[in-house]
Amino acid sequence: MIRLRAAVLVWPLCLAVLCSLAPANDPLLVFVSYDSGETGTHRQHLHTASPATPRQTTELLALPAPTATTRGTTRFDIGRNHIHQNRWLITGNGDIIDLIQKKTVVQTHDRFIHATADSLIFHTNDITRGKYYSVFHTRTGEYAQVTKPGWKALPGRDAEPDCSATPFRIYEYHPSSPKTELIADAGCGEDLSLQPGAKPSCPIWWLNQNEFIFPRFSEAGKTLEIMRFNAGTLQKTVLGTMKEVPASKLPFRFLQGENNQLLLYCGKGWFEINTTENTLAAQPRLNLGNDFSVSLETDPMKGNPIYYRSQTIGTYFCDPEMIYTAPGAIAFCADHVIGGQRFRKGIATWTFSTGMWKWVGDGDVAAVCGWTN
Repeated sequence: MIRLRAAVLVWPLCLAVLCSLAPANDPLLVFVSYDSGETGTHRQHLHTASPATPRQTTELLALPAPTATTRGTTRFDIGRNHIHQNRWLITGNGDIIDLIQKKTVVQTHDRFIHATADSLIFHTNDITRGKYYSVFHTRTGEYAQVTKPGWKALPGRDAEPDCSATPFRIYEYHPSSPKTELIADAGCGEDLSLQPGAKPSCPIWWLNQNEFIFPRFSEAGKTLEIMRFNAGTLQKTVLGTMKEVPASKLPFRFLQGENNQLLLYCGKGWFEINTTENTLAAQPRLNLGNDFSVSLETDPMKGNPIYYRSQTIGTYFCDPEMIYTAPGAIAFCADHVIGGQRFRKGIATWTFSTGMWKWVGDGDVAAVCGWTN
């Protein structure tokens, strides 16, 4: 009898704890799908859907579908989309859509940097237009180039690698004086034998205004040192060294997850960079925020495992960088894999409140845009 009473008392307590951890209300999913009509008549449809009733969608806006000749068309399937203050949708190619007024307010095709309370900040960096920042003011609807001298939204200095000859070099560029050589030997680049047509590169990732990290490959790309460099003091630190790095079909890259997680990919897999302790450690999982994460290692038969509070909740073929989370909710475009080819299945959604996966849309889904309340 004592054990029974204990169990009866514990169960309400556990239930109360779980309920207290659950979000009060599920958010709305914002996504885009194409018409399923004839080629050439397709349109993009911007929808919202509730995870509780995913088949009941509400259309916000219809837009022309992109074609080979309509370069100015809004695209949702290039890069990551963002939703700011439950109103402003910034597409992967830099367009701004007002979800309340249900219209496109700016077509920029610039790189979205980040948002403040009342501003959306963009960066332009190309040969024809130059290098500058622009700001969209949400209160006035004005989009304008920043003209204040020295104004910056990105950390770091104006430094770039020169990979035209080996060893690579890294220079800092100044507005009114010659460039300064920061790194005389930035290596020879990774082994590109499995990447036909790829060009040698040396990615730089700025940690703050003065410090950046970069990969220094030597011995024909077989040895890799992850270097930390301070452009102010010229101090160099080796964060880690890898020997016998195999060639990879994917290029070396840095990737940032949530909660300041910083990863790198090379021929030996994924590694997490600890910039506090200056160390590297194998880490094949990307932090998505809101207690969700995803494995960066794809099971060839099942896909990528998805985790909530470190517990596996499903495994799907998806793009780990195109997963969107909110408190207690996750969504992403999932695929079928048939004969080595991937075909869109729809949007997989999971919420803490239901504890199960539900589907939004089908093969005509173009992209997930995010969550809104």
